[in-house]
Amino acid sequence: MNIILYILGYLLCSTIGLILLKISINGSILKSPSSFIDLLANYRFGLGFILYVTSFILWLFLLSRKDLSYIYPIVIGLSYLSIMCVSAIVLKESFTVGKAFGATLIGLGLIVIFFQK
Repeated sequence: MNIILYILGYLLCSTIGLILLKISINGSILKSPSSFIDLLANYRFGLGFILYVTSFILWLFLLSRKDLSYIYPIVIGLSYLSIMCVSAIVLKESFTVGKAFGATLIGLGLIVIFFQK
């Protein structure tokens, strides 16, 4: 399978997993064992956990196929961009001019790294 499909799979699983984990623990204060047990019973937490573990497995596959110095900046940069965009839409987090400028710089850096090989 093409490495780009594995990167996209990683991004989808990681982004959706993290968003579901954030939604499930948002406002939750894990002060007692019972609140943690309640969290484990939350289907969003469970699905988010499964997706995040799946992204880790895909990450291991990517590491086995490409140089770390090549794949790491690409995957982490794309992860940052996807989390920032989805968080703004789903979680209603702020999207500032500074974040937009930073995202543009990351995007330009990704283009340079991606096309160097």
